[in-house]
Amino acid sequence: METSPTFGKLPVIEGILQFLQLSLTQGSSTAQRAFRQWIRKALTQ
Repeated sequence: METSPTFGKLPVIEGILQFLQLSLTQGSSTAQRAFRQWIRKALTQ
């Protein structure tokens, strides 16, 4: 797992791939909403 030097332990590559796939299957609005929730959760931990 690669992490971001800026965002610490946030699994950047895995996260991007996950939300890109979500965008392809469920649409960009759903993926963007889920991405924002994921970031918020990760930054508050």
